[in-house]
Amino acid sequence: MVTNTGPTARKTKNSLTFMSGSVRMGITSKMSRNLAVIVRVATFRRIGRSFVALVLLAVLACVGYFVFNYVQVSSAQGDDDTRPADAAIVLGAAQYNGSPSYVLQARLDHALNLYNDDVVDRVFVTGAGAIGDATTE
Repeated sequence: MVTNTGPTARKTKNSLTFMSGSVRMGITSKMSRNLAVIVRVATFRRIGRSFVALVLLAVLACVGYFVFNYVQVSSAQGDDDTRPADAAIVLGAAQYNGSPSYVLQARLDHALNLYNDDVVDRVFVTGAGAIGDATTE
């Protein structure tokens, strides 16, 4: 004796009948089209929710990255690791017709402060000149 435990389907001319135990449900072709639309909408919503979740996760990761970097830079802002050395090297930066750029001026000022505070004995300045420059860094 064979017992049917799962749902069975029987197709007639314009309908599909599912039978599961004592429950019988007839689905016409119009109903199946509506069901297909519902399934498509549900799939679209599921994909939309996944996309929104992915975008929110990316935004959260970016915010976390910037907060982490902000905290790291803020905590290191007042650190002074100055210790005596034989020499300081000032790396070159732009100069404009003999006038140092703001970056180069800040580097030179810092080297001068180290020299005046007797932290370094000598200051070496590096850099190069471009074609047409009257002076070098």
